[in-house]
Amino acid sequence: MTNHVTKGVILLAIDRVRGDRSIYGLYHLLNGKRSAQTIQDGHLFGLLPYFGLLSHLSRTEFEELIEELKKDDALTVNDRRVVVTAKGREELEEWRHTHTFLHYVDGWRWKNETKKAWMCLQLWLQALSNRVAGVTFYPVTLNEAVQQWVKRTIPHSPQARIQQLTRLHHELVELLTKMEEVQCEVLVRQLSGSTQIGQTLEQIAYDLGLSRSDAALIHTVSLQQIGSVVIENRECYPLIQSLFQSGEDSGNVLTNSAQKTWSMFRQGLSLEGIAKARRLKRSTIEDHFVEIALHDETFSLRAFVPRDLEQEIIQIARTLNTKKLRPIRDQLTQPGSYFQIRLVLVKMEAVHEFGTRIT
Repeated sequence: MTNHVTKGVILLAIDRVRGDRSIYGLYHLLNGKRSAQTIQDGHLFGLLPYFGLLSHLSRTEFEELIEELKKDDALTVNDRRVVVTAKGREELEEWRHTHTFLHYVDGWRWKNETKKAWMCLQLWLQALSNRVAGVTFYPVTLNEAVQQWVKRTIPHSPQARIQQLTRLHHELVELLTKMEEVQCEVLVRQLSGSTQIGQTLEQIAYDLGLSRSDAALIHTVSLQQIGSVVIENRECYPLIQSLFQSGEDSGNVLTNSAQKTWSMFRQGLSLEGIAKARRLKRSTIEDHFVEIALHDETFSLRAFVPRDLEQEIIQIARTLNTKKLRPIRDQLTQPGSYFQIRLVLVKMEAVHEFGTRIT
């Protein structure tokens, strides 16, 4: 039980940031803390697919894994920066080839959608199987919204139920054939029916010789894989596609607080005016604008960053090959705030990722 899959994710994240962020900043991103800083870092370092992937991991467990990686000589501390060693990069390369199912990782796209879909699927299969068999059962979840969804979805007539169960089984088998054996084991063992009681992830981890963290991670990625395959081939999965409705457009959603700030700004209020009206710190409103710059193509830097300052920040960032704010600010030949540097950096990433013109 070596946490091999989990350690690989941590190594990859640390390797991506190249010492430009603390391990705790990475923990918040991998744990799924939805803040302007984690969203910005996810974009800047290409880590949004790993957003929330280790939501099951406590901070203490994360720290313990970091220490284990140090003892294994996969990580080292250099000038208070944690970086991946040559040995760590070799292990990371092997990890990429060994766990090919991780190519489907897309945490930011799915966020909590797969969790809800899984709860619905578990109860759907359990209820449908038991009703076809004429057996009473205790539902695997007491979530009212999930129970109501299943009640609406299961047909009333016995014949229609048999047909739905047959079709649902066919779609699931088709999806499972696209997965590695360990993924199938982790998912199928959790399912309950008229002749089977599902296991917990802890029980499955024990039976398969996995760590609890690796089992949870494999479970999460497998659901993201199902969601991605189903969304891209809806006509092949007419039943299961109903579980995944919002994955197509969930990538560029502002937090509610940032939406309020953006609305007030477009009404003519200044940054200071918004902070005063909302009784929030200036730094919080700045975080909102960084988030807006990431997601809204209509947002213009000109409201906060003169063009000559923007160009100088871009040049320094490229010359130093860094996304750390302080080294960039130290090299500026004109006044520039950390807020202005953050805005330029996220717009640079928008250009790289989406081909959007900086305005």
